[in-house]
Amino acid sequence: MNKILVSLTRDGWVCRFVGPHAASIVELFGTDTIPSAYTARCSGSDVLAGIRALNPGVEVECESALVPAGWDRV
Repeated sequence: MNKILVSLTRDGWVCRFVGPHAASIVELFGTDTIPSAYTARCSGSDVLAGIRALNPGVEVECESALVPAGWDRV
């Protein structure tokens, strides 16, 4: 199953691709983790909703180990 794991960095939100589609991402970008268009000021719930809307059929989750407390605040 394809999955996108979103994480908050000090520069903004990044997406790590896991599963069969990860090979295409690595081929295009040289990595399985790419920056999203969301800044660090965006709420986690908005990021998850936006990424899910753009990727129907793909499981999208927050990679909580890398996300600080309060990640979903505006």
